[in-house]
Amino acid sequence: MGASRQKAQESPGFTIPELLVSIFIIVLMTAITLPNWHAGETTLALDRAAHKLAQDLRKATELAQRAQFYDCDPSGTLGYKITGYGIYIPAGTSTSYTLYVECNGNEIYDGPTVDAVFQSVTLENKIQITSAGRNPFSILFVPPVPTITIQPGSLTEAQITLSVAGDLSRFKIITITTKGIIEID
Repeated sequence: MGASRQKAQESPGFTIPELLVSIFIIVLMTAITLPNWHAGETTLALDRAAHKLAQDLRKATELAQRAQFYDCDPSGTLGYKITGYGIYIPAGTSTSYTLYVECNGNEIYDGPTVDAVFQSVTLENKIQITSAGRNPFSILFVPPVPTITIQPGSLTEAQITLSVAGDLSRFKIITITTKGIIEID
């Protein structure tokens, strides 16, 4: 009987203080990591939105370069003919933008009744367009080179600022020039 009691006292295992210290370390590491995890997700969403906008600008350029056909006047009564592809950024703070087909040749987006909507893009949750220079504006790509026009006015470049809703200190600026250079800062 004495030998069995001695084996129980010598058997390997964890003591209660060791377990409590281990649990405390796990809880502390979780408390430090969890708040930063959410901030990291929002930063990644902002990066994805900026790259998506830059990608859509390139998409409009490519559509214009290959003179992609689009029937602006399916009824044949309006006399509209495609002159290019563009991106429209609405006035004020917005969570979406529009890729459009320029149908009436005036080099500015006139809404879906005149110019055709090719694609409407909604930004990810908590991401918004906070500054787009002269709001609203259109960036139009006219084939075949393509010629890039930024309206209204005769702007040589446009800057679009995407930010996290409620935290304007976290932002990305997408710049496009009339030479076709697209940068993300």
